[in-house]
Amino acid sequence: MRSRNIIKEKKTEAKERLVSILVVVMLFVPAIYAASAPSWKPLPNITIEKDSNVSLNLSKYTSGYDSGTDNETLTYTASQPRNISVIIENALALILPDLGFIGSRTVQFFASGKDNITASPLVNVKVVGSASGDSGEEAPSQAAPPVQPNTPPVLVAPLPDMALDMNSSLVLDITPYFSDPDGDLLSYALSEPVQNATALFERTIFILMPDSHFVGNISLVLMANDSRATVLSNTFTVAVVHNTTPAIEADVVQGAAEIDLPVYWTKTVSIHNRGNT
Repeated sequence: MRSRNIIKEKKTEAKERLVSILVVVMLFVPAIYAASAPSWKPLPNITIEKDSNVSLNLSKYTSGYDSGTDNETLTYTASQPRNISVIIENALALILPDLGFIGSRTVQFFASGKDNITASPLVNVKVVGSASGDSGEEAPSQAAPPVQPNTPPVLVAPLPDMALDMNSSLVLDITPYFSDPDGDLLSYALSEPVQNATALFERTIFILMPDSHFVGNISLVLMANDSRATVLSNTFTVAVVHNTTPAIEADVVQGAAEIDLPVYWTKTVSIHNRGNT
């Protein structure tokens, strides 16, 4: 009877020990295998010459895990201060100030493991002037110059109606018709596309080339612009008419041309006397 009690006591004692071991395992084993947070070594402050950049290998300044057994790859990010861009590719950080910027900013990096993220100490980035003479101090912001009031261009005189022979072109200097009170340089254009002709502007010269054999009226409105305001001309008409130049017409040239009298061949024959008749 006594031996049975002893066996029962031993079993109870063994169960209690097993429960104690399980509690220890449940409490401490997860802590052993949990990934430890990345840690940062001190990072140097950085000085960059204006309009240049610098790179920093972040892996040299992090120790991933205390146990050394996790073997996970860290990923890196960074803050983005004003006037400085930080670009990270794998563990290489490229610090790129804005063009022309001179001054100081702070940057902070972040290392991420599987379950943890750790911020680095703040890194001071100082952008200094080049050897060409910049002071190295942050340039104060300058107020934009006040916008000068603009006086729009004006139409000095109306453009007259004109007549043009068929198959010829109109070449017109339009400076007498427009002016700008401020002395601004004017640019010219048509208010709408022209029909039955081609229109060109060569600075202040307007060129109109009616289509071949076109006869009729072409209505036009010109525009002058000083880059801030526009003025329109009046509507004027270019009448394209049949040729009005007098000519001696014949199917066959009869007689003989005098010496030194030029003969011009077109659709008809025109003989113009250069000297006395």
